Amino acid sequence: MIRKIGEVQHKMKNIYYSIKRKFSNLLYHIRKLLNLPRPVDFKYVDIVFENCNTVRVPARLVKSLVIVDIRKDVFTNFCQQFIVLDYCKEFSITLENEALEIKTHFQKSFKDDFNSSFEHHLKVYKDITHVAVKPNKGKELYIHIPYDTNDEGSNMNLLQENKFEEDSFTISSKQTDNIKS
Repeated sequence: MIRKIGEVQHKMKNIYYSIKRKFSNLLYHIRKLLNLPRPVDFKYVDIVFENCNTVRVPARLVKSLVIVDIRKDVFTNFCQQFIVLDYCKEFSITLENEALEIKTHFQKSFKDDFNSSFEHHLKVYKDITHVAVKPNKGKELYIHIPYDTNDEGSNMNLLQENKFEEDSFTISSKQTDNIKS
């Protein structure tokens, strides 16, 4: 009797996965037939600035995202706690121009529409320090991007480049040989 129940459960499981696979294939072909965009594997990208201000960019506004050579630094702080930092050697993100209209955290919190706007951070401060990518499944990836300043009075990231085009813009930062992010 127990053996027959096990066989029935096994058959039901096979039927379930077969239906699931066929349904997934059907959705793929419907998407392809209707020319619908492919689903993306992440929900959003948070861009973090030097002053801890952030802007959350939804996946639909991200045209491309490249994070090259992600590494880890592990050390202890003064309390002997382990700290693990992920950093990359090269970063690039291309966004739709509509992303410039997204309000930053400071704009929402302090009603400062000019000095803390996303566009102002890009064109004046050039001070991106981190990105956080939230996958659809799993935990957020928080990564330090290449960052360097020339003196202690300026927070401008000398490695950050912003390129504005007609319908999109690209933010990039690449570590040079003599600078560690």
